[in-house]
Amino acid sequence: MQISNNYDIQQENEHLQLEKKNKTDVTKPLIYSTLGIAVTVVGVVVIKNILNKVQENKKIKEITGDRIVDGVTLSVAYQKWIRKYMFNPNQVYPLCWNNVMFLYLAGPEFRAKKYLNTKLAQKNINGEIINSKIISGINYINKIFSDPNRNDCFLSNVDINFNQRFTYDNGSLKKSGEFFLWYDDRLGGSRRATNVSYDGYTLMEYGVADAVCYNKANINATRNYIINSIINNYHNYADRGIPYNSPAAATSGETKPGLKTLVVSFGGAEKYGYPTLESFFGNNDINFLKDQGYYPTFVAVYDDRVDYSSCPHWMGAYIVYDTNHDIKFFLWANGCRRGIKVLSKQEGLEKLKKYGAIVVKYSSQDIVDEFYTPEFLQCM
Repeated sequence: MQISNNYDIQQENEHLQLEKKNKTDVTKPLIYSTLGIAVTVVGVVVIKNILNKVQENKKIKEITGDRIVDGVTLSVAYQKWIRKYMFNPNQVYPLCWNNVMFLYLAGPEFRAKKYLNTKLAQKNINGEIINSKIISGINYINKIFSDPNRNDCFLSNVDINFNQRFTYDNGSLKKSGEFFLWYDDRLGGSRRATNVSYDGYTLMEYGVADAVCYNKANINATRNYIINSIINNYHNYADRGIPYNSPAAATSGETKPGLKTLVVSFGGAEKYGYPTLESFFGNNDINFLKDQGYYPTFVAVYDDRVDYSSCPHWMGAYIVYDTNHDIKFFLWANGCRRGIKVLSKQEGLEKLKKYGAIVVKYSSQDIVDEFYTPEFLQCM
């Protein structure tokens, strides 16, 4: 009995030891697996925290003082203006030209709808805008800016909802040969602003341009034509109470005081022997109408020779002013690159001369004072 009991105890101990060993052997991979999962989870959390931190750094923050961007010092007033009006549409091939359309329509005077033809924004019984392309585009831009959590425009771009993109009547978004707003040939084709329509109305009837001019043989000829055939002529028509927009023909029945927005297309200069706009402008620059009371506020840039010679590309730049009506700096939006770039006045003017084609929007002095001079804006 004694032996048997000792044997049973010994056998039991051996079974206990084996069971412990088996448990230990099973537990090891479980521990390692659990540890691996824990490490993975920790890794995911760390990576997520890093990404969240990067994203958080992109978010707009309270403006408390000056900020230096691209070597240019931005005061609080200018930062607030930029936050309120600037964004960089993200590049989606081949829609750079369409991005520049949205950049143009983001102009603060258009977003405020102060000079738009309100009759073209009327709604039907279902609450839908009857003539929707231009007006809906501006509404969509306003919606982008109404998002309090949007990213800092110096650090990130904005994706444009494809369903919100549009082109002129019978145009195609998928066609890579389309161009910015006014034409289908490189800055001088047959389809011009006077006959390009959006829901049956031209850009001049909408009020996003009052007149469009294509450059003449040289800068002096262009200037003389603008003054004599557009500026003076437009004011003559306006004084006589001719209805909306272009003095040649306007049909909306809504009157508008004077010429507010003039678009000048500097393209096709090569046919006059100018390989770049530097030779075309000579000692002048794009601000050659300031003595007439019109200042450049937006530039659409067509680059087929500087950074995008192998694949032509559209970009856009806004221009803001100081209280002396002098250019403060350029805000350059290129969807292929992250964030808005700030260029000093001289840097911007020199850069524009390197291209072969640009389109410049000129605004009257009262618009510049009200919408493009941050130091004048008290509501900010």
